[in-house]
Amino acid sequence: METMSRNTLAVVSNPPAGLRRGLSSSPNFNGAGQRPKSSLPAGHNAIKVSSKPPSSSNNLGLLGPICWRLPPVTPGDYVEKQSEQERGCLLLADRPLRNSDSSQTWSSEENDSSDVEGAENEGSSSSGKELKGGKSGEQIEETEPVLRDTAEERLKDVSPLKVIVITAGATYSLALLQNFINKEPEYTLTQRAKKVIFHLIRRIPKVKRMVEVERKKVQIKLEDDMNKFTASMDVYNQLPMQGRSSSEILKEAEIYLDLGDCDWEAGSLSGCVYNADKEVTKLVTQIYGMSAWSNPLHPDVFPGIRKMEAEIVQMGIRMFHGGPNACGTMTSGGSESLLLVCKAYRDYAREVKGILHPEILIPASGHAAFDKAAQLYRMRLTRVPLDPVTMKVDIKAYKRAITKNTCLLLGSAPGFPHGVIDDIMQIAALGLKYDIPVHVDACLGGFIVAFMDKAGAPLAPFDFRVKGVTSISADTHKYGYAPKGSSLILYSDPKYRQHQFSIATEWPGGLYASPTLAGSRPGGLIAACWASMMFYGESGYVEATKKIVAIHRYIEKGLREIDGIRIMGKPDACIVAFDSPIFNIYMVSDFMSKKGWHLSPLQFPPGIHLTITYLHTREGVAKQFLDDIREAVAEIKKNPGAYTEGSTVVYGTTASIPDRSLVSEITGIFLDSLYSLKQTDGQNLKEVSNGNHNKA
Repeated sequence: METMSRNTLAVVSNPPAGLRRGLSSSPNFNGAGQRPKSSLPAGHNAIKVSSKPPSSSNNLGLLGPICWRLPPVTPGDYVEKQSEQERGCLLLADRPLRNSDSSQTWSSEENDSSDVEGAENEGSSSSGKELKGGKSGEQIEETEPVLRDTAEERLKDVSPLKVIVITAGATYSLALLQNFINKEPEYTLTQRAKKVIFHLIRRIPKVKRMVEVERKKVQIKLEDDMNKFTASMDVYNQLPMQGRSSSEILKEAEIYLDLGDCDWEAGSLSGCVYNADKEVTKLVTQIYGMSAWSNPLHPDVFPGIRKMEAEIVQMGIRMFHGGPNACGTMTSGGSESLLLVCKAYRDYAREVKGILHPEILIPASGHAAFDKAAQLYRMRLTRVPLDPVTMKVDIKAYKRAITKNTCLLLGSAPGFPHGVIDDIMQIAALGLKYDIPVHVDACLGGFIVAFMDKAGAPLAPFDFRVKGVTSISADTHKYGYAPKGSSLILYSDPKYRQHQFSIATEWPGGLYASPTLAGSRPGGLIAACWASMMFYGESGYVEATKKIVAIHRYIEKGLREIDGIRIMGKPDACIVAFDSPIFNIYMVSDFMSKKGWHLSPLQFPPGIHLTITYLHTREGVAKQFLDDIREAVAEIKKNPGAYTEGSTVVYGTTASIPDRSLVSEITGIFLDSLYSLKQTDGQNLKEVSNGNHNKA
């Protein structure tokens, strides 16, 4: 049996479109690039091919260097040996032909005219498969793809060096593009493109000089503001040569702690200080003194601190209706709790679900600690828009934003900006449907919303009672009235908490493990938190919640009655956020600052809010707040240009800057100013830093 090589010379009578274009210019074909089909027996798809290449005397020169190869043969195509006059459209072989046993090599000088005929064509296939002839049993291997020869034809007049240069350039460009795409997977392509564009703009010399001048102005202004209460004081920029006595230190510490002009005990703050009860302050101070040197990193040395922490976690689990498998840890605050939950779900997604690049999906109102987590853990963070009326996350948009890489869904209870509780039940349903963990951020108001049912202000379920909720965070140092530096992160199952832990098994110093970000932790804060929770108990928290909810509703109602003030959403718990449809709301914030109030500015959209604490439940505080807001609105309507400083300028300006990296840099200057020390000495300004005195 003789097998024809892929280099067999042949012509297709009814060529496919791709081949027909090349044949249409041949002299022996009509305008469509076709020859009339030969008549075939009914029910047969005959194939007839030349068994050897033509002699050197043919007119292959008509095609010049063009080498066409047959594409995959399809039923109905008729292949036949051509006469000497029709060689203008032959397919040119580029290597010798061999018979089936490879013992004979055909050459163009040979004159054998034997034909091989095949009967039924059983179909065609892609490259590498065989086309079988039923009558003679002969097999014809498919020709190589046309693409290569087309490329060769197009490049025949291009110099090899040019091909190399173009190929190398294209490869390098693709490598740069791939690096751009993969370099920062935590950012979208749009975000990365903006960063690159604004970075290039800021490198323009004129722009760079202008930015530097403005940056220096901001730095001087912020440092002066930061040191306005301390500029007349002595500055310690190095250790004293001799230690001071306890009485001296206490006396000077009192001076330090009396600095400032904010009477926070009078209830002028939004959040910040949540209680100032004298009795509990005395208690936690004593408890901290008893445990100041303890460290839960060494549970064998301080077993009492270990027990206190475990009991705090269990109290939290019961508050939020956790099941028998629920567990958790203490942290240093709400930000660390959110950092750890992101770390836990990132590692869980990688190790259990095989997600290489886990992504965080949260409402637009989700806490800024998630941005910090995305930066630290290199996770992509996507914020989902809010319903502009309710200020809750848009559930339909939430569903559309879920991807195969989503490792965490968030609902706030309540959210920091507007005091609104997201629809936790619908978010949890999404988590169940797509097998994604759902975290409830109750860091701010957890110790309020947990007791609202018993305080006579029931809420829709938001905690572990909702199937699909896998974790909850709540700050004990806010409405739990513990000293600053404590929070809770709770999980529905230990399988999630396991991925929160940091464990090192290969360290020469021994096995190392820590449940949170810190290694050593202040046992005194754990003890003080435990003491606060024991002091208030459930009844104390319920009573405090009743008072705060009552003041919250009183202030909300009063604000709704003021012409020019508009409540943002429907606040559920302890925050009232408001804006104005007729004037710049930041002017209200500036007016209230001059009255001694410290409110929290919001952006996107602009607004301000008051976080109501236990201090606001004191007699007359809430009424005074509403009276001052009414006065502010009346003054602004009368003279809108009088209040154009402070937050009006800062937030009005930063919101309009498209380059958010510039806003970030300005904010970084503020953080730098926290560590500045300036001292006035007569007419001279002495800057003190890093242990050096420099006369200006």
